[in-house]
Amino acid sequence: MSTKKLSQPQSLYLETSSDFFHIADLNLPAERSHIDIPVAEKRELLYILFTETGGGQILTSKGLIELTDNAVYCISSRQLMMISPGPCTRGYLATFTVGFLMLPRNYVNPLYSERLFNCMSLSLDNKTLSELKRMFTGIKTEYNGTSILRNEILREYLKIILMYLVRLDMASRAQHQHLMGATVINRFFELLHQYYTTKKRVSDYAELMSISANHLNYIIKKYSGRPVSYHISRQLMNEAARLALYTNKTMKEIAFDLGFDENTHFSKFFKKVHGCTFSVFRRNRPEIII
Repeated sequence: MSTKKLSQPQSLYLETSSDFFHIADLNLPAERSHIDIPVAEKRELLYILFTETGGGQILTSKGLIELTDNAVYCISSRQLMMISPGPCTRGYLATFTVGFLMLPRNYVNPLYSERLFNCMSLSLDNKTLSELKRMFTGIKTEYNGTSILRNEILREYLKIILMYLVRLDMASRAQHQHLMGATVINRFFELLHQYYTTKKRVSDYAELMSISANHLNYIIKKYSGRPVSYHISRQLMNEAARLALYTNKTMKEIAFDLGFDENTHFSKFFKKVHGCTFSVFRRNRPEIII
């Protein structure tokens, strides 16, 4: 495995002190074993490492990242400490400054964000992998050439790649949020079935889950259409209805089993949810389907 520390660049495409671009072809043994990571003295450099075949590691200020197949890694010079490609690593490493993109001033552009270059790693599907491989190959060909408008073509290639990465990042975040939401929902209902007789406040369940009550309420309402308090009430009253229909327990006994201190409170609560008093509900139980 070849390990290269940060050093001064040897072969660069450089327009001005703020416009910098360089690409290394990791498919070539000579370039893979002699990676020079430029040092940014007064400018921040951004790195896009595209790996068709993984192996090797990246050492950052946040820790060690293992390189995998079909992935992209976005890092800034503030985090990058060392790159160690493996003997089987295949792909490309692009290094550039924000200035190279020539983005309009005072314009919020989605092509660059600190989040994207904060040691971000993205897995690629086959279609995106093929598209990025084609574009990186085009960049390398153009980079090695001397044709007119080379700078402009390199810049546009890079912008298109960044658009793909922003799209992947947004999709990844949406999927992560969905999975996190599903985890919160499953955990809440698991706890609700376990503690509904003793815990009747939103804050009780939020505390058990180590999240804020507002966040819990937001997630549950987003996915179920109802707030947490509704589900707590329904769980209590569904159990009250079950006990009324299938046991001979009195209202007082059922109220006690469900954690109500006063019968009057339970009676009002029951009527509010089921639309009739406890006695009427029980009297009509042969006709009621839950």
